Amino acid sequence: MTLRPTAKTKSHFEITIHREAQFAELVFNGAVDSAVLNNAFVRLVEHPQFRQNLNALYDYSDAHPDVEMQEIEEYAQFVASLSQRRGANYKLALVADDTLNTALLNVYKLLIAKTTVDAEVFSQRSRAMGWLSSDE
Repeated sequence: MTLRPTAKTKSHFEITIHREAQFAELVFNGAVDSAVLNNAFVRLVEHPQFRQNLNALYDYSDAHPDVEMQEIEEYAQFVASLSQRRGANYKLALVADDTLNTALLNVYKLLIAKTTVDAEVFSQRSRAMGWLSSDE
């Protein structure tokens, strides 16, 4: 499932559900603003192969953030508002390979730290996938 780039955001994302490995993969490209984040989350939970508490890998390696700190807080609240559908017991691997993305993802991780979602930020996709497949 892909969001087509627009002149304003020039961004898109792809969602793949890896049934054999039991995780969802969301790969973001271009500018990522709050509308893109919200849209990706809704598309994930509406995906025909989605199931509650499915582990997920969000890859921002080819994306650049276009969000303010307040928007990260609002996104965390948006996700929490849909926790009955999404679930509350899953692993969330966040991948970024630049300082700004990593810092923003760590802010998000801090915002959800008191939930039962197990989130980690990685600089390498391979490490994120290894963590998702481990029993830690």
